Amino acid sequence: MSFIQMVPESEATGQLAEFYRRLAYQDGSVDEAYKALSLHPALLAADAAMYDTTMYGESPLSRVERELLALTVSWLNGCERCLRHHAARYESLKAGPEPSRPGPGRFNAAVSDREGALVAFAERLTRQPGAVTSADIDVLRRAGLNDRAILDACNIVAYFNYANRMTLGLGLRPATVDPGMRPDRGT
Repeated sequence: MSFIQMVPESEATGQLAEFYRRLAYQDGSVDEAYKALSLHPALLAADAAMYDTTMYGESPLSRVERELLALTVSWLNGCERCLRHHAARYESLKAGPEPSRPGPGRFNAAVSDREGALVAFAERLTRQPGAVTSADIDVLRRAGLNDRAILDACNIVAYFNYANRMTLGLGLRPATVDPGMRPDRGT
């Protein structure tokens, strides 16, 4: 439950009702992360569009890499709700078992150099954004990322720092809904 009022699905009208229809799970319910933005439908639309583009749009980053960045940032920020959601997605996409709580030194040997570089960049940008330098970008390039992949990685880290702060600031707690239930999402 959110610290602020949320418009229930049954009371949504107009633009909000349309967003709810588009964002609904198979059972017709809408995730609390979206309902928490229901008092400002334009913000909800912008957030949903950013999330869709960030996590599902065309990118040189794989879906696994995107989920890895999302769950790394969520772990660093202590956002249990987002961590659980993106750890489940990551684990479903990644071949073989992986830990749910990544971070420097917490991965098993299956993590590639590229993934390790992405995690280190996510930590640096999350914990010390003003300290990021061209040397941090050079590490990503040496790990095989081109400038578009670096742009996308930076965007994912920035988006999840925003999303984590919105989630925590509005009092959203871990979801009880299966994260794979959204019909408009691919894996």
